Amino acid sequence: MQDTQVTKQTLNEIENRHTELLRLERSISELHELFLLLAMEVESQGEMVDNIESNISKSMNYVGKAVDNTAAAVVSQRKARKKKLCLIICISVLVLIIIAVIVVVTLPS
Repeated sequence: MQDTQVTKQTLNEIENRHTELLRLERSISELHELFLLLAMEVESQGEMVDNIESNISKSMNYVGKAVDNTAAAVVSQRKARKKKLCLIICISVLVLIIIAVIVVVTLPS
């Protein structure tokens, strides 16, 4: 009788170990799935990081070009202002000459 009880107890322990091993196997399978999902996420995130890095590089190029274009626009604006001033001076001198000629011609001799 005692032998039967020892055998039942041993069987019970073996069944408990088997159940624990099955739980452990399921846990390992779930962990494997999580690692696979994590690997896919890391790959996806890597592509996004690469895209962000590419966009930043392009933006830096655009900003550099914008700075160059702005500097060129400032130089062009200064030149245009100088030309406008020269044109106004020339027209003013021409108008003064025309007025002087008209006054000289219309003065009674």
